[in-house]
Amino acid sequence: LTLLVTVGMALLLIPPLFDLLMMRVIGLAPEIASRVYLSLLVLLPWPGVIGWRRFYQGVLIRNHQTRRVAVATVGRVVTMALVALLLFRSSGIQGALMGGVALSCGVIVEMIATRLLAGGAVRSILAREEQGAVRSLRELGYYYLPLAMTPFITLGIHPVVTFFLGKGKMPLESLAVMPVIGALTFVFRAVGLSFQEVAIALLGDNLRGWRQIGRFALVLALLLSGCLLLIAMTPLADLWLIRVSGLSPLLAEFSMLPLQLMALLPAMTVMTAYLRALLMGGQATRPISTATALEAIVIVLVLTGLLLQGGLAGAVCAALAYLVGRVVAIVWMVLPVRQLLRASSIQ
Repeated sequence: LTLLVTVGMALLLIPPLFDLLMMRVIGLAPEIASRVYLSLLVLLPWPGVIGWRRFYQGVLIRNHQTRRVAVATVGRVVTMALVALLLFRSSGIQGALMGGVALSCGVIVEMIATRLLAGGAVRSILAREEQGAVRSLRELGYYYLPLAMTPFITLGIHPVVTFFLGKGKMPLESLAVMPVIGALTFVFRAVGLSFQEVAIALLGDNLRGWRQIGRFALVLALLLSGCLLLIAMTPLADLWLIRVSGLSPLLAEFSMLPLQLMALLPAMTVMTAYLRALLMGGQATRPISTATALEAIVIVLVLTGLLLQGGLAGAVCAALAYLVGRVVAIVWMVLPVRQLLRASSIQ
C-alpha cells in the first residue's frame, strides 16, 4: 500500500500532468504552481512513511503501549521545529519549500522512532497466539477496503475545496487564510483523530466499554472545541494569526469568522472517531466509507450553492460546507451504531 501510494504521488509530479491539474483544473497562477511543485516534491516520502509509521503505531496500541506513540510524536515535532529553524536561519529558500522539508524530516524521524520503540511489542505479539487474527487476505481486504476509501475521499475533498476557493468571492484572501486556519484547527483536531485507535483498543469484547469511552469522548469534544473557541473569540486569535502565522491585520480580521465556525470541528472529529471505533469494533466498516462519501458530496453541494449565491467570501463558504458535511456524516453513522449496540445486547 505504501509503495502504491508513493508511486501514485510521483506520477502526479510528472510536469505535464501536474501542470494540467494545478494550472488548468485548479487554476493556480504559474508562480504559485511552481512553489507547490517543489513542496510536493520534497513531500514525496510523506504518504508512504506515514503508512509505515501508523502500522507500527497500531502494534504499540494493540500492546497497550500508547506512551511510546507519544514519545515518537514528540520526536517528530521537535525535528520539524529544528529543521525549520535551521533552514530559516541558514538559507533563503521559499517558505512553502521550507515547510515541506521540515514535515518530511519530521515524519521520517517519527517512523524510525516508532519502529524502534515497537520492537518489544512485535516480539511479544509474535510470541503469543493472537485470538481473532485475520484468517486470509480476502477477509482483510473486505474489512479494510471501505476504510481505505475514507482517507482517500477525505483528503481528496481538499483540492476540490481549493478549486472552489479560487472561483469564489475574494479568492486570493481565501486561499491565503485557509491553510492558516486549517493548521490551527488541526492542532486540536489531531487529538480527536488519535482517539479512534485508543477507543478501538479499549472497547473490549462485544463493545462492552462503549459507555465509559462515550463519556470520555463527550468531555474531550467539549474541551477541544471550547479551547479553540476561546482562542477564536479573544485576542489570542491575533497572536496566532498575526504574530505566529504572519498574516496582515486585514487578513487576520478576514480570518475571524471562518476560524470561529471551524472551531466546532474538533468536537465533531472526536465524535466521528468514537462512532468509527464502534463500527470497526463491530466489524461493520462499510457505513464509515459511505458516511465519508456522503460528507464529500454535501461539502460540494453546499459550496456550490453558497458560491452561486455570491454573498459570502470563499473562506466562509468553505467553513460552513465543512461543518454541514461533517454533521451529515455523523448522523449517517448513528443508526448503524445503534443497531450494533442492540445486536450486542449492551443497551
